[in-house]
Amino acid sequence: MIDLSNVLLPLRELLLTTKVLKDKDLMADETPIALKTDGAESVNIQGVTFTIGAGAGVSVKLFNDEDDKDEDEFVGVKDAPIIFNSESEAYLKYTNAITAKLDANLPIASAGFDLALTSEGNAKSVFYKKHANTDIVNAAFLQDIIHYHTIFDPADIEDLDEDDALAFLVTGSLSSSIKISWSDIFSSSLSLLAGILPVPVTLDLSLTPSLMATVNFSVKDDFRYFIKKLPNKECLVIFKKGKATSTGVSAGAAIQIGLTNSSELENQLEELYEKIIESVFGHTANEIDTALQKIKGGVADADQEEMVKRLLIYFKLDKVPDSINTLIAKIAAIKTIIPDKIKAIANASLDLSFSYQYKRLTEENEILSVKLPTKELIANNNYHKDLLKFKLTGLLDDLRDSKVAGAVVNSYLNEKKITVSKSWGFGLQLFDFNLLGKDYTDLKDVVRTNLGNTAQQISMERVLGYKWGLGKPAGSWKGLITADMAGYSKQAIPAIDEFDISMLINQISENTRLDEDGFRDLIDLAVLWGAIKVADVTAVVTKYLPKVNVKDKKVLTEHKLLFSPAAFKLLMQTISSIGWSGLNLKYLAMAMGASMTYISDYQLRRDPAARQQTYGGLWLGYLNDFDPDTDPGDFAAAAEEVVRNMGNPDHLAQFEADPGNWIFGDTYAGVIRSNPSLQSDLKDFILGIQNLNNAVQQHSQYTSFNNAYKKISGVFSQSFSLRTIGNFLMLYARDLNILSEMSQVFTITIDPDGDTPEVVNFSII
Repeated sequence: MIDLSNVLLPLRELLLTTKVLKDKDLMADETPIALKTDGAESVNIQGVTFTIGAGAGVSVKLFNDEDDKDEDEFVGVKDAPIIFNSESEAYLKYTNAITAKLDANLPIASAGFDLALTSEGNAKSVFYKKHANTDIVNAAFLQDIIHYHTIFDPADIEDLDEDDALAFLVTGSLSSSIKISWSDIFSSSLSLLAGILPVPVTLDLSLTPSLMATVNFSVKDDFRYFIKKLPNKECLVIFKKGKATSTGVSAGAAIQIGLTNSSELENQLEELYEKIIESVFGHTANEIDTALQKIKGGVADADQEEMVKRLLIYFKLDKVPDSINTLIAKIAAIKTIIPDKIKAIANASLDLSFSYQYKRLTEENEILSVKLPTKELIANNNYHKDLLKFKLTGLLDDLRDSKVAGAVVNSYLNEKKITVSKSWGFGLQLFDFNLLGKDYTDLKDVVRTNLGNTAQQISMERVLGYKWGLGKPAGSWKGLITADMAGYSKQAIPAIDEFDISMLINQISENTRLDEDGFRDLIDLAVLWGAIKVADVTAVVTKYLPKVNVKDKKVLTEHKLLFSPAAFKLLMQTISSIGWSGLNLKYLAMAMGASMTYISDYQLRRDPAARQQTYGGLWLGYLNDFDPDTDPGDFAAAAEEVVRNMGNPDHLAQFEADPGNWIFGDTYAGVIRSNPSLQSDLKDFILGIQNLNNAVQQHSQYTSFNNAYKKISGVFSQSFSLRTIGNFLMLYARDLNILSEMSQVFTITIDPDGDTPEVVNFSII
């Protein structure tokens, strides 16, 4: 510890008073008392000298009432790391700006500190000292500054009294790691695998969540490192996002994340390559290589000859000279390409998922909270030396491997675990089925303001959906639009064109023992949204129905369409240029026809293409000339006539004409009757897209996003319109050749609560 009495002595008389700490009039102003310094005190740790004083400010604040607010949110009467009883206790909080330099006069970064430890006041040290509220102010103050503790000296941490705390506030880079299941990574996207094969195929990648990737990340932001002394020689260690400590407007939070290169990763890539090859070709890579070599040697058996024949046809090499050697070269090239593509997919998925999650952590959310023995923190493993540099990886690795004796993880990245094995939606978050059966909406903004209040960095999230849970199945559909800024705004109020806008639509269901009809219904939506080829449906059913049609076995499914900022921007510009006319109406009608429900009894209802051909014309007429006063019988008659003109297979015309089928959305008339605002919702969607595009073009303030969202979001309120918009955007994405800029994935999780769950991700590559 250091003695600040000489540094602060000239100002000590400011606190000379006979009042006691419980006096409510004492330091009643919310603003801490600023104390100027005369001189400096330093502490040297690991060859780095941290200096207090030398012109830098020191402030003191008293907490003696339950309504007192700590701007760093560590002190409170509930839900805070430091909880005190205002009837008998009080806290004095000392905050001092610090500077630091390396003893060898080298850049501070060379010692591993990627932090802004300059004389600009970007770093602060905090000392929270607990007192009886009957203590006299001047005595308490003098005692504290003579025995002043800092977070930099391990001896100060060891000497800290129970319930006292230390903190370090700084702008810098926090680095850590996380274990994430490969099945979770692939649930976000497989689109980068597209184009590596001559003919698109449906990939079914089956993995167990226990196959985990090690991921390193680094975040440049404002952070707080907090240590509180607990009973039994233990400490509470917390890392949080902090309030801005710098005035610069060029950065804001910046995130880097990627796979950890290691022999473990190389082995995993080899395993994943084998699974992809087996999914695509029906044989392992070793079986293919063996067959090719035996064909060359003239000793292949009949099965191997048939395998190679199919491969030659698939690669369109069956009539090419020297076809076997050409095929061998093709397979070798794929073996080189696929691991690189897997890494690219993983890094893109991780960047999207982690960035999305991190930017929505507010200042009260914890990055890490862990209780551990003091000796583990500062002695045995001396994690503290790295934690001071905001490097969490070593501690996290040892926590995962249970190498930290007596440690208890309270939370990591605002979750209760340090390993992520499954996720839904944008990623890195578990879907919550607790609110099934209710509409839900969420409008969330996370706003960061720089220290000078001259710029903002904002993340906006808007979601609307529905959860159902009347028996089985249970589930949810939703539409989600996010708008994120890469850095601080150019002006005090951001413009909407400074945001990257993404959109996600998805449907999740929970079933127990899926029968064939129910399974085909789920697969049908995967076809509609481009995750499974219609030609592969029978093969998928044959392979996976035995796994999902098991008594008492839970099956979770997620259909996901995710439009990246690049994809959303181009779609927005294209749709806006057309408005409520022409190709927009044509594609909407086609999508509405394709989105009619799957009904296995009727040939014209068994796949999206057949439904599109059957009902597309009807829906185009509806969009152009809908009259809400039209009797449902007239819609039914129109559908009946269309189906009869198509030959009326399986008596579908009678099904459309039966008034008993108009109640729900299985008939043309039923969809219109059960979705009375369908046309207006679709019109509003187009108008909202136009409004948003205009706001971007005109550099409007970011609040214009809300008005556009209100128009866009109506289609998220009903399952039929959500399915329609998904297919509508897919039609445009194919035209614009931007499928690689989006994600279409269908995920099945079999027995998610069992000992060996299986996760299968489907995507067309």
